[in-house]
Amino acid sequence: MIERDSIALTWLQKISWPELEIDWSHPKLEPFAQRHQRSFVNARFFDATTDLGVPTIYALETTEHHSELGQLVMCNTDLDPINGVAKMLRESASSRIALQSPRPVPEDVFEFTTVFHGALHMGAPHRAEAFDFLSSASPTRHLEDMPSLESGDPATDLNVVLGKLADRGHEVIVVDMTTDEARDVGFHVVKVLVPSLMPLSFVHAGRYLATPRLYQAPRDMGYPVLSEEQINPDPQPFA
Repeated sequence: MIERDSIALTWLQKISWPELEIDWSHPKLEPFAQRHQRSFVNARFFDATTDLGVPTIYALETTEHHSELGQLVMCNTDLDPINGVAKMLRESASSRIALQSPRPVPEDVFEFTTVFHGALHMGAPHRAEAFDFLSSASPTRHLEDMPSLESGDPATDLNVVLGKLADRGHEVIVVDMTTDEARDVGFHVVKVLVPSLMPLSFVHAGRYLATPRLYQAPRDMGYPVLSEEQINPDPQPFA
């Protein structure tokens, strides 16, 4: 949910996060970097860590000569930002495959209802300018300078995240949804709600524009704040 909060804030408020410089020789990244560099995909990464302080990275991938999918955005929240970049490189490959399968897209953006509609619409090469706000005058940062919160102990890591949410006044609600059958074989299912974070909606007609955090969070982080009338009119490109 911290990741989705950042995705929604980034697009709706058109936040220009600091761009990241990445040392691709890092052992965790080198195997993915070699494959990525042989592709025709250009990727830029941004430090989209919000006021919550949990490492979050937003990425814009562009494919200059692709006739249909010119732009693709990715995002990942991870206690270790280097792991986050590695995960995004893995996930972007599968996302590209999914988005290149033929799918109908409504002509009216207010009829968008699925996770694919906005991504395919905004991925069209002629809509590249819609992503220009990501090119910012903010100082460039190094990925290695982003602090890792990972301790190696799951309980400690969980308490760190809960503590950061509590420090910002966010209530966390956890519901145990484990069925008897799942519990019998050692599986556990939970649903986690943080009502005060910004929801991520793929339905353009339901973007939760009255959510207080949409306007308060950018202000708290020192970014310009768009009013409801100024909110990004383009549909959410994340899939």
